[in-house]
Amino acid sequence: MKVNRIFSAWMLMASLSLGIVSCVSDDSTEGGGAIPQLTVKGEGLSEMLTYNIYLGDECVITPEITYKGGEESNLTYSWKIGTYANGVMGALEEVSTERDLNYKFETGGSYYAHLTVTDGKVGKAVDYRINVNRTFEEGYLITSTDANGKGNLAFVKILTPEEIAAGKTSVVIEHSLEKMNEGYSEDGLVSAALGTVTWPKTVRRVLVSTDKHCYVIDPNNFTIITDIKYEDLYPGFKATHFMPDSYTPWAFDSSTKQFVHINLTYMFPYEYQYFKGCNADGFLPCKYTSWGSESLFTFYMNYAENKVAFFSAYAPYFGLDTYFPDTSDLLDGHTLLTAFYGTAPGSNNVTPSYILSRENETGDLTLWNNSVDSYYYINSNFTRQEFTPTATTAVPAQGAKVVPSAKQLRYYYPVDNAVYVLLTSTDFALPDKSQYAIQFAANEEITFLDTNLSTDELYVATYDKTTQRGNFYIYDCKDVRTDNAAAVKAKAEYKNCAGRISSVMYKPSIQ
Repeated sequence: MKVNRIFSAWMLMASLSLGIVSCVSDDSTEGGGAIPQLTVKGEGLSEMLTYNIYLGDECVITPEITYKGGEESNLTYSWKIGTYANGVMGALEEVSTERDLNYKFETGGSYYAHLTVTDGKVGKAVDYRINVNRTFEEGYLITSTDANGKGNLAFVKILTPEEIAAGKTSVVIEHSLEKMNEGYSEDGLVSAALGTVTWPKTVRRVLVSTDKHCYVIDPNNFTIITDIKYEDLYPGFKATHFMPDSYTPWAFDSSTKQFVHINLTYMFPYEYQYFKGCNADGFLPCKYTSWGSESLFTFYMNYAENKVAFFSAYAPYFGLDTYFPDTSDLLDGHTLLTAFYGTAPGSNNVTPSYILSRENETGDLTLWNNSVDSYYYINSNFTRQEFTPTATTAVPAQGAKVVPSAKQLRYYYPVDNAVYVLLTSTDFALPDKSQYAIQFAANEEITFLDTNLSTDELYVATYDKTTQRGNFYIYDCKDVRTDNAAAVKAKAEYKNCAGRISSVMYKPSIQ
């Protein structure tokens, strides 16, 4: 029997190494006792059992195993993972010795899992095919805060035509930063943006800012490449704002009035001397530069002193003693509400900038227009139009974002649960509250508004006060107008996809 034992062991090892099932008969005996019977669902099939998951989700495989004639505690397991491309199986690497597979893939693609089960006498080997779809290929990155105050970075995937044809439903990955990066937290989440590294080659990354960190993230799998700590520059720094800006990304601490700029080439925080002395308590991003090119530009708002400034590295060249030329005393006697750029440059290649204010004494609204200045403000270059509002006029709140549709030559702004249209090509007037372009349910409050100039789409995020959850809607700008309010329909909507939404960013496919 010793020879038989050696022969059986040799055959078992050979069969397991080749990934085939044991050939021992169910009626076989060894040493006078019946050999245990072991079966695993999927063995002997011409095609592997297939699992389809999204990148970011954990791959869980619970094999159906039947074992008779022995103690299951004697079974041992080995899970190995390999690539599977064009029908070719790549090299295997063991990832688990547990009964069930619980594994998170870092990149998308096709893989196979090789399971070996044995009790030392009999054994089975089964292969499973795993297709890992790149969840973060293309979609919308949503910054929000849960009802309990915790940050929530959600990603809404844009389905491919194949996924739509297959009947796939919306894919929403909440807390995507935490899911893809074990041990990292979204506490203190501020905002997200795209950043570009230009040397030694051009590479685009996703930037996610919390109050203490700027995470540089791989755009395809959302794994953290670099963790930039603001406190490495300023101890105790806590970001309240994060802006990609046209020059370089920066974080701002509203308590200390400090800026931390991010060097994306070498991944470190630094102090940009030109930003010292910037006296701002709010920031309004704009789609255009003063020359009309699409690039994120920032208005630096000083609501306490009713001044608007912008950063100009050329200001000292023109004799100014600041890199943040502002409106000086232009708005004296007024309360500053908001500011925004026009949709196209004029004949002098300067894009008009607009400032909306309310006169303190009369309550009249003033729309200031500057179509002359490119590098700094001169008050004499502003023209003004006035409008007397009523109790039912849809007046934007202080700091409200006014977003353009360059194709439709109109602007959108939110008031409570409705979106309104502002026109600058006619005599200045604001619509009545009943003259909305979009109106949501009474329990929904608009928390974010923006436009995608490339697709001429309007993004609207609302907060449902009943469910305490955020909703995200996408509209064609051509449909969003006052005379179409009764018929306007969202081209896409994602209900309950996040917490209270503060920003939405379109993330293109980045190879």
